[in-house]
Amino acid sequence: MHDAVFEVRGVTYRYPDGTPGLRGVSAVLRRGERIAVLGANGAGKTTLFLHLVGVHRPNEGSVYFDGRPLSYDRRALQFLRRRVGMVFQDPDAQLFSASVYQDVSFGPLNLGLSETEARRRVEQALAAAGIADLVERPTHALSHGEKKRAALAGVLAMEPEVLIFDEPTAGLDPQGASEMVELLRRLQAGGKTVLFSTHDVDLAYTAADWCLVLAGGRVVGQGPPAEVFRNQVLLAAAGLVRPWLLDLFEEVRRRGWVADGEKPPLHREALLRALEDGLGAGRMPPEGSVGAAPGVAGVSGAKDTPTTPGGLPQKSRVYALYERPVSGDEIEAESFRRIEAEAPLHSYSPEEWSVVRRLVHTTADFGLVGTVHFSAGAVEAGIRALKRGACIFADADMIRAGISLGRLRRACHAYTAEHVHCLIAHPAVMDEARAAGLPRSLFAVRMARPILEGGIALVGNSPVALLELNRMIREGEVRPALVVAMPVGFIHVEESKRELMELDVPYICLAGRRGGSTLAVAALHALAVLTAGDQGPTTDV
Repeated sequence: MHDAVFEVRGVTYRYPDGTPGLRGVSAVLRRGERIAVLGANGAGKTTLFLHLVGVHRPNEGSVYFDGRPLSYDRRALQFLRRRVGMVFQDPDAQLFSASVYQDVSFGPLNLGLSETEARRRVEQALAAAGIADLVERPTHALSHGEKKRAALAGVLAMEPEVLIFDEPTAGLDPQGASEMVELLRRLQAGGKTVLFSTHDVDLAYTAADWCLVLAGGRVVGQGPPAEVFRNQVLLAAAGLVRPWLLDLFEEVRRRGWVADGEKPPLHREALLRALEDGLGAGRMPPEGSVGAAPGVAGVSGAKDTPTTPGGLPQKSRVYALYERPVSGDEIEAESFRRIEAEAPLHSYSPEEWSVVRRLVHTTADFGLVGTVHFSAGAVEAGIRALKRGACIFADADMIRAGISLGRLRRACHAYTAEHVHCLIAHPAVMDEARAAGLPRSLFAVRMARPILEGGIALVGNSPVALLELNRMIREGEVRPALVVAMPVGFIHVEESKRELMELDVPYICLAGRRGGSTLAVAALHALAVLTAGDQGPTTDV
């Protein structure tokens, strides 16, 4: 068996419109490892994964699996996809059957396996994904996290050797993200090779054995996490930052609180042990000394804090040792301060800038300045809609999952989860789409007419959804209070946005191919903050 499960040799790929996706990418991905593919939005992570599963074919270069170059005939690709399974970022792109059992059993039955063997695989896959109790649940009734696990179970039922996850923790709450990371570890321990893409540096640092870093479709670095994340030049080139754990470790080592030869910790407990060892060796500052950091026993206000046998506070986060903003409010305020200091010249009104600033805060991308377009009075229209508790339509479940009801309630106390609608997985939508052979987003928008009339439309995924919404507005079928248009991709995206900006409807639209669910949610949250009359940060969730 070949040591390299995948080898990518000089792969260059251009999308049909000529846009470069990958530029001379070469990498060796070893069997049995957890490999993180890192990079900012648009770096080429998903494009690379689609090459690994044979969806895209290189314009130049080759992809090797198990020591052999990929073949692209039907039989060869079927064989590849039995051995390599991919879990997409948006689970709605993979779930299409009425129930969890039907969806997970589809692959095994399609292989021609018996009902008994298919049931065995389904039960094992559901157990591995931690959703055995959801076997008969309708897929449209699942939460976002449950959908992610159901999509994973559908892949596991094919019993692949390699699992590829595109942004596995996207849209999950902290507990769900932690459970997903533990699941990745269990899969590797069970003999699987695990690849995952992310721009979450904390996830990559603690969950990966090897990191491959992309920027602008090129490989700019690779290596073990502790090595990659200590390379500041590499991180700057990729638009990444150091993980908080490593950042904190470097600071406490600079202060002499841990031994010089101490290796960078890969988890919080290892750092705590290193600090306790340093305390025991007399490296930590004495009580009341200058330079002692907030939250350390002996500092004013911390004397009564219960401590561990090693003298560390039991309840305070070790991150409090690091004299930088630590709360959500402080981090957001500092981010906004830096954006104001570094932002290029612009012609936005103060209200429009509040929206754009939050988009930059969300992405750390000043390239958004000047590319976010507002119709006259769009911000005011959004504020009026939120004040009266207007319904919100989301074209993707990831948008619905990302919306903070806490922020909405600051704008209007009446907001509940019932005000936010995503119909992409509604059974009637799925049936119509399957019968017509057309995208579900088309029928989801049509079903949403009562929601869209006077409501706020968030389109952060599908240009098809925006094109259909444009038609409905143009023909007088609906009149939304505001359209937030952030679809992303290469097909019909720019066309759908240009079409919207020609209509007589309030809109906030990100020009070009960029966009995404996160940006659509960020724009809504910015409007909610403006509606509440508080432009400062909030920790509401």
